[in-house]
Amino acid sequence: MCPGPPETLAMTRERETPSALRTDDLHLDLPGRSVRSGAAVLVAQGVTVLLGVVSAAVLGRLLTPDDFGLIAMTAGFVAFIANFAELGLPQATVQQTDVTDDQVNALFWINATVGVAAAAVGVAIAYPVAWFYGEPQLAAVTAVLSAAFVVTGLSTQHHALLRRRMRFTALSAITVAATAGGIAAAIVAASLGAGYWALVVLTLAMALLRAAGYWLACDWRPGRPRRSEGLAPMVRFGAYLTGTNLIGTIARNLDRILIGRVLGATATGYYAHAHRILLMPIAQLNFPLTHVAIPTLSRLQDDPDRYRLFYRRGLEAIAAVSFPAVLAGLIAADHLVPTLLGDQWDAAIPIFKALAPAALLASVNVATSWVYVPLGRSDRQFRWHLFRAFCVVAAYLIGLRWGAVGVAAALSITACTLRIPAILYCLRGTFVQVSDIVTATWRIAVASSVAAAVSVPVAVRLGPDGPHAFALVVLLATFAAGYALGWLVVPGGRRRIAAMVVTARHLVPRRAGAAPTRGESDAGDP
Repeated sequence: MCPGPPETLAMTRERETPSALRTDDLHLDLPGRSVRSGAAVLVAQGVTVLLGVVSAAVLGRLLTPDDFGLIAMTAGFVAFIANFAELGLPQATVQQTDVTDDQVNALFWINATVGVAAAAVGVAIAYPVAWFYGEPQLAAVTAVLSAAFVVTGLSTQHHALLRRRMRFTALSAITVAATAGGIAAAIVAASLGAGYWALVVLTLAMALLRAAGYWLACDWRPGRPRRSEGLAPMVRFGAYLTGTNLIGTIARNLDRILIGRVLGATATGYYAHAHRILLMPIAQLNFPLTHVAIPTLSRLQDDPDRYRLFYRRGLEAIAAVSFPAVLAGLIAADHLVPTLLGDQWDAAIPIFKALAPAALLASVNVATSWVYVPLGRSDRQFRWHLFRAFCVVAAYLIGLRWGAVGVAAALSITACTLRIPAILYCLRGTFVQVSDIVTATWRIAVASSVAAAVSVPVAVRLGPDGPHAFALVVLLATFAAGYALGWLVVPGGRRRIAAMVVTARHLVPRRAGAAPTRGESDAGDP
């Protein structure tokens, strides 16, 4: 079939553009869409966390702490370069009220080009990384892992458009499929004796599967590179966000880099795995729900009342899961780590405990990121993260004197010290108030404290030894019962549970133009 005249092709392209780029139709049922999106994400992340626990248990037995340590040592450098494969441009696509096909096309080619450049940088630093650690095998590992940057650069805008359109059911399915496929490939590789290369297979397989899923789910396709108007504000927004991500990446990975350089691969393996077990469930919850929240809040940036309402609900949903999960993990640490990984990982237990306060606060990091990005304040976010990075690096250098446990404790002390100043700095000059955060979290903090008070005596009675699996089940059941009791006795707890039930009505799509049911406008929000 011969192509039509240029005018016809242009008109066809113009008609197709709204389906991928428009967002005005989302306002017809934004509350319901956001709740259903959150539900889809939560289900998917529940499956992903389960897959992660299974992979940690299986790979923890097929591989050694040295294997995990080697990958953790290079991961810091790879993660630093990874920020350049995106340049914050996907977030710019999501945050903007309106975008054009030409703008997205230009951003796609920028990301694609930078992805290739990032891969080249990864190959270039492969031997210096190996020299830095004194581990020759890291040269090949770093070079091979860098191939993922090319794949990421070719799929970030498709991912951004799916988020912009709030197609989170599709994104959730892609996440689960990619995670399952990557874990399966890694387990097969480890079973065949691949050693630490099995973890490289995990990373690359997940990247490829995610990229393929984004292209299949998104109906937008790039055209040839061409100039576009209005890119400057988006690039500026992305530049500040990239700076923030780079600083955050350094702060998040410098601990493992320092431990690997000074204490070696085994200590790094213990630290990295303790960090992963404790923070993985939080990351698996925060990251995808933030993917739902940022587009929704971006659509509400001109409606302060609805923005604050959604902000409180979302923060409450995350805290209701993360707070008790971290406290329960801390109380049951002596039995949780051996049950998941085996007795050979006992040295990770004190590290796990030292990281718990930082993990507890990390569970509500969204309290600031959900303000900075939707309101276009990435410049202010960059400044705070720069200040925080100096504090964290200094703390790591001090804590390193006491080994991996000292580094973990330094991270927790810094997190506790900076949390309140971070919130006050973030909210200054915005319509979001400190009372919004307090309202969303105080009942959860009380209920979690009740659960801890009930569980700690049981943990002391059981002791650190004995049948770990049995003790873990007893402690988690006790904590769950205490948490439920806490919600029943805390003032307004039952009302909040009823409000969550009202919010759940949004799981059923409402007809376009239908009026909200009684109570949906505030869902019992205090």
